[in-house]
Amino acid sequence: MPNNLWRIGLTWCLGVVFLTLFLVGLKTAVANQSSPNQTTILYDSSLGTLPNAQAFLYLTIPFTPQATQIYSDGVTILNTMPVQSEMAGYFVRPEAVPDLQRTQGFTFTFTIQIDEEAHVSNDRAGFSIILLSDDLLGIELGFWEDRIWAQEGGEPPDLFTQAEGVAYETTAALTTYHLTILSDTYTLLADQTPILTGPVRDYTAFDGALDPYETPNFIFLGDNTGSARAQARLAYVAITTPADAPGTPSHGLYLPLITVPDSPDNKKTSEVSRTSEVYGCRN
Repeated sequence: MPNNLWRIGLTWCLGVVFLTLFLVGLKTAVANQSSPNQTTILYDSSLGTLPNAQAFLYLTIPFTPQATQIYSDGVTILNTMPVQSEMAGYFVRPEAVPDLQRTQGFTFTFTIQIDEEAHVSNDRAGFSIILLSDDLLGIELGFWEDRIWAQEGGEPPDLFTQAEGVAYETTAALTTYHLTILSDTYTLLADQTPILTGPVRDYTAFDGALDPYETPNFIFLGDNTGSARAQARLAYVAITTPADAPGTPSHGLYLPLITVPDSPDNKKTSEVSRTSEVYGCRN
C-alpha cells in the first residue's frame, strides 16, 4: 500500500508539472502570435487635406505643369492626363517612415481608384507605386485600367520592363490594396483577396545621378513616366511594421526619375527640380 501511494503521489506531481509547463508554453506561443504591429498613417483623406499637407512631398516635372492635384468628394484626385510628357506624384518624407526590414516584414496599405489611364509603351503605366526596404530591394507596380503588373529589376535590357501581372479592374471603385514584403517575396491583396505575388526586385542597376531607387525605406505614388498618364483618386496610405521594429532612420531623399519617351537606351533618366535646393540629395 505505501508503494502504491508513493506512485500515485509521484504521478500526480508529474502531471501538475507537465500541465504547468504546457500552459506556460501555450501562453508564450499565443503571445508571440499576437505580437502587436504598429501602423503609421501617411495620408488620410478624411482630414480634408492633400497628401503634401501630411506625410508626402508633391513633386512635378515641369515646375508649372498642367497636371493637377485637387481635393474633391473626400479624396485627392491626381490628374496627369492633359499632357503625357508631364509627371507628378507623392514622395514620402523620410522622417515619416520607420525602418522597413524585409526579414521582419512590412505591409504598405493604400486606397486608390484609377479613373482613366493611357500609355504608349507596354512597359510603362500612368500610375505607379514604389516600395523599397532598408536594403533597397522592393517592388514597383504599374496600374492600368484593367491590369496591375510589376516592373522588372536586374540589368538592362530587362530593367524596367513589364514582368508578372494580373488582369484586374482598377476603375470600378476605390479599392484598398495591401502590399506586403516579407523576406524575398511581395504579395498584393485587393480588398483582402490575394491577386499578385512575386520576388522583390533590385533596381539599383540604374546609373542616374539622381535616383530614388538608391533611397532606403522609399515610398512613391503617382505618375513617374513621360510615356503614360492617368487620373487617380487617393484616399488612404499607411505602412505597418512589427511593434519592435527599429524607429525612423536618418537618411535623405533622392529626387525622382522620369522616363524620356525617345531615350535611345529606354532607361529612366532624371531632371533636377528646384526642390533639391531645400530637400533631397542628402546621404
